[in-house]
Amino acid sequence: MAIAADAIWEEPSYLHGAIAWRMRLPAWRGAYAADALGWHDRARMHFDSYLKSQVTQIPLGPVTPDTALHFARQLEKMGTAMFSNGYICRNPNGDIRPHHYDMNLVFIDQLLTHLQYTGDLSYVKKYGLLYNYTCNGKKETLMPMATVYTMLMPVFGPATLYNTAVAASPIPLLIITGLIKWLPGLLH
Repeated sequence: MAIAADAIWEEPSYLHGAIAWRMRLPAWRGAYAADALGWHDRARMHFDSYLKSQVTQIPLGPVTPDTALHFARQLEKMGTAMFSNGYICRNPNGDIRPHHYDMNLVFIDQLLTHLQYTGDLSYVKKYGLLYNYTCNGKKETLMPMATVYTMLMPVFGPATLYNTAVAASPIPLLIITGLIKWLPGLLH
């Protein structure tokens, strides 16, 4: 595992694929390996670099399916429902541009997993802005009764979530659930 995890590391972040793909994506399992191997410095560098690429200045826009792609995914344009406040862009270190993957869900899970491994509340507390933008940036799009299906849509096909008539985002529910489960008292 150490050899594979080292092969997908390219400072400042983990890559998707050690041989063929070798592309940067914020949440393609690499950060999990870092913590499992005790490479917490790499995990932190990965998180820090991607949090610089979180959209924080573009308000929530309309749901805009890409007609050129037969409505198969959201139009890759900043300011649409997917590519607005809270979205973590594909490239690290403040490279703000859209990409068809929405990897926020796994990124947040990796960050919470990092907390479980390290117990470092001070590190996670500095990401209050992440919580605020990810939750509050999309709060208008929450469905009153989120179902398991709604929460699993981004896992099986992020485009489905943003191409429906309702621009629902499961991220706030999962973050709140995670914070209640793992971080009691952190938000006080």
